[in-house]
Amino acid sequence: MTAHSLSIRLALLSLLGLIIASVLFTAKPQIDLNVSGWFAGASGKDFVISQQRVWQEVRLFFRIITTGTALLMLAFLVHNLLRPNAAIGRNRALAFIVAAYALGPGLIANGFFKSFWGRARPRDIVEFGGTHTFTPALVPTDQCRLDCSFISGEASSAAAISLALLLAAWPRLSHRDRVRGSVAAASFTLFVSGLRIAFGGHFLSDTVFAIVIMGVIVPVVHLIVIGRAEQPGVITTRPPKGA
Repeated sequence: MTAHSLSIRLALLSLLGLIIASVLFTAKPQIDLNVSGWFAGASGKDFVISQQRVWQEVRLFFRIITTGTALLMLAFLVHNLLRPNAAIGRNRALAFIVAAYALGPGLIANGFFKSFWGRARPRDIVEFGGTHTFTPALVPTDQCRLDCSFISGEASSAAAISLALLLAAWPRLSHRDRVRGSVAAASFTLFVSGLRIAFGGHFLSDTVFAIVIMGVIVPVVHLIVIGRAEQPGVITTRPPKGA
């Protein structure tokens, strides 16, 4: 399967996932409360894992990985534009990764949803010891003013950067490496998402919608920036002419 075909399939599957998630969390909003309740501690008001230093450092490590990777790709792209004779990687692949990250986690997740949706985080609602009111995922509200729960920024970042890297590298991967890469991308995204739920920072729906929305945005950006061209891997020391 080409990267072009994969992008189309991923976008369509993610759209289907978005529809399913919308129906599920609209019909059963209590799913969010139930899942968050698993991590709320014996008192039901204390997300214990969020207070443990080791897990705080794990979360910081993954944030550095996602943001750092995006910044590294941007640095490579700028380097290539300034020194085309000593290029690192292919410009279109690098531009795709940077654009996908900037549009997905940057503009859509943090710039729009988290700034204007107004959904309170689990740790801030009455059910878990806070003062704010729980609202279903797809209901805009006024329970949070800034850096709110819907959608998860870190889940968005993990999904976007891992999927973008996989699509950029896809043409040069063997079948076995494609399987390994897909498993690694999915595992990374799910772990980061699960950690945010365990911290009381996000509901299950925040992470699910983050993943499926990125699952639409990243492949669409790939189709626009790279199209049908089969790009080699992201990092090559001597890209072919015309890159």
